[in-house]
Amino acid sequence: MNSKILPMKYPIITSWQWQANLFSILSNYPETQPWIYSNYIQLHMIRDESHDKTFVDFYQYPILEVCPWIYNQHLKRETILLFKKDICEFFIECIDLNNYIYGVFEQSYFGRSEFFPHDTFIYGYNKEKKVFYIADFSIKEKYSYTEVSFSQIEKAYLAIEEKDDWLLDKGGLQLLSFNAKGIFDFKPSLVIEFLEEFLQSKNSFEKSSFYINKPNKSVFGLEVYRKIKEDLINKNTDFRHIHVIYDHKVLMLHRIEYMQTHGYLNQAEVIYKLYKQLEQKTLSARNLLLKAIITQNDKQMDQIIRLLGEIESIEKEAMNLMLYNIKQCKIY
Repeated sequence: MNSKILPMKYPIITSWQWQANLFSILSNYPETQPWIYSNYIQLHMIRDESHDKTFVDFYQYPILEVCPWIYNQHLKRETILLFKKDICEFFIECIDLNNYIYGVFEQSYFGRSEFFPHDTFIYGYNKEKKVFYIADFSIKEKYSYTEVSFSQIEKAYLAIEEKDDWLLDKGGLQLLSFNAKGIFDFKPSLVIEFLEEFLQSKNSFEKSSFYINKPNKSVFGLEVYRKIKEDLINKNTDFRHIHVIYDHKVLMLHRIEYMQTHGYLNQAEVIYKLYKQLEQKTLSARNLLLKAIITQNDKQMDQIIRLLGEIESIEKEAMNLMLYNIKQCKIY
């Protein structure tokens, strides 16, 4: 086989590499929608006090391990060397077996000027052109698809030392493939549970027996908005926080449409309208923050903080309305 490209569809959320990679796969398969729309409701923020930074994401970690539609093989680097000394040949054989490849690679070999280990997703190859097809954030500063040579991939892989290989806190590589045998029915009861935990700012990890090391210094749900505002007041500006909030609204809109279509939600039009308003306000807040970071405009920062307060208030109203109308359907 001279070339192979595994199915990829541009994801509806692009907050983080691991989320975008997963959605690039799942978006090709409509049967995965019940799982997607039963999840991705709760938000959490982790504070890394050693670096004085915060990190916002959807609750569902470790996402690749729990998704029923993904077959996940996590390999140590030393294990890979037992299989093949030629890493490019190993990658090609993995792709021939319908495996996407996820790992940390040294981005300076992909055109960046500085040393920059970053997670990269390989989804195809072409032997005649001697290139791999990859998805990454760092090359074009947004989630995008491009191609890099066999030589670049080899050098970028071999340049990563153990201390730089932070993939999911384990290092190594993940081989991901679509599990056509996956089964998951939409669970309104799970949606209700996550909505209630969001509104109560409840720690959703407490019920997760699969997650042994629960993150310390975490906040959840509505409390995430308050902590983001505190960060902005303290000049800790990370636009990715609000980008996650924006992706959350995008997914909520898709979820509302799905639930309306399948009879799980009353008053869907009213709730959709509220979330459309939230999506627009969050997009405005994200774009204002990007502008404020560049211009150092404090007045814009005040406007962003006010917008986040409005978003928190409207979301509280919208979620309570959604909860009531799911329960009214009595299909859970």
